[in-house]
Amino acid sequence: MPYARLRRLALAGTAGLALAVAAPAAASAATGPGVSGPIRVGTAPVGIAVNPLANTVYVANSGSNTVSVISSRVNTHPVIATIGVGAQPREVAVNQSTGTVYVSNSGGNTVSVINNRTSTVATTIPVGKEPTEVAVNPATSTVYVANFLAGTVSVIDGPSDRVIKTISVGSQPFGVAVNPVTSTLYVANNGSNTVSLVSTRTNQVTSTVTVGSGPGGAAVDSLTATAYVTNFNGGTVSVITN
Repeated sequence: MPYARLRRLALAGTAGLALAVAAPAAASAATGPGVSGPIRVGTAPVGIAVNPLANTVYVANSGSNTVSVISSRVNTHPVIATIGVGAQPREVAVNQSTGTVYVSNSGGNTVSVINNRTSTVATTIPVGKEPTEVAVNPATSTVYVANFLAGTVSVIDGPSDRVIKTISVGSQPFGVAVNPVTSTLYVANNGSNTVSLVSTRTNQVTSTVTVGSGPGGAAVDSLTATAYVTNFNGGTVSVITN
């Protein structure tokens, strides 16, 4: 299946993998983009997210069950903390309103909640089986987690750190993206070649649309209310207007 192939690629790394960081190039018309680093992080890094307010970058190391915290304040981009999380951390999302960090642990069926000020795990929340991608609505501090093997999305209330709803969607949900303007969540269902549209006001599926083969990643343009979904098997991108 597409996800299994992605997972094998993600977990094929060895200890001490490095992360390359693009750096601004010198002011010259003949000079292209610059790359600094690489930065040594944990084993098999997969998910990555940036907190621009705190000048930090978070990397989920799926092979070492850790999250590396990188400072973006310094040109050398040092790792300033290594945080132990759950089994096989996969994706990372940052609440841009509060700075709170959420990590899906695909091997532990949990989400680790990281305090960005102390770089420690504040709590661990049980979710569905094999959580993959995570999306945060900064307007409501609500977190959405796709549970690949459960066929569900866990809805987490950020202030209380508890699951307030479990939504049944399509087969093998993988990618999630939220539009805070239209209060719509998009869930790419890898196993059923569909995208579930969910109202974030009611936490109910409002419609299901058919897309290409093996939908995986999802992203949304809030200004145009347009969602984009990658179709792993078809080599295409589906565009959803709502």
